[in-house]
Amino acid sequence: MKRRRKRTPSKHVRVGSPGLAKFLGELEARVMERVWDRGGATVREVWEDFVREAEARGEHRPAYTTILTVMQNLEKKGLLEAWHRGRQNFYRPCCEREEFIRQNVEKTVTDLLKDFPDYVLATLLPPEAELSEEEVERFRKLLEERLKRGTSPQ
Repeated sequence: MKRRRKRTPSKHVRVGSPGLAKFLGELEARVMERVWDRGGATVREVWEDFVREAEARGEHRPAYTTILTVMQNLEKKGLLEAWHRGRQNFYRPCCEREEFIRQNVEKTVTDLLKDFPDYVLATLLPPEAELSEEEVERFRKLLEERLKRGTSPQ
């Protein structure tokens, strides 16, 4: 069995895309959802899921090779790992769904804060936001802690 590689966040964010497709292509996101839901799967299992869904909606069936290529690409990106199970490769996720989402949201917000800190803070705390005094105080303390860590000697 291969060693698990640490998943690195996606390089691009597709702002207008829904859900995980913000960080992956639409088909990649749908494939990852299937593999996460199953805890691991063969290409055939994922392909059969897609075929059932397509037939139920009266849509075109995806090619087996399309799903194979997507899963191989997800392996290259470090999201899936593969090993032989009989005559097929079995793929399992290299990270949990929640970890993938956390890493990508964190990277996105960090990148935005680096380039547009005023806009990010204004968006997170718009004037019309109804925050309690306790919530504002908690946010202020988090900012102070971050500032102290950022200016403390290494």
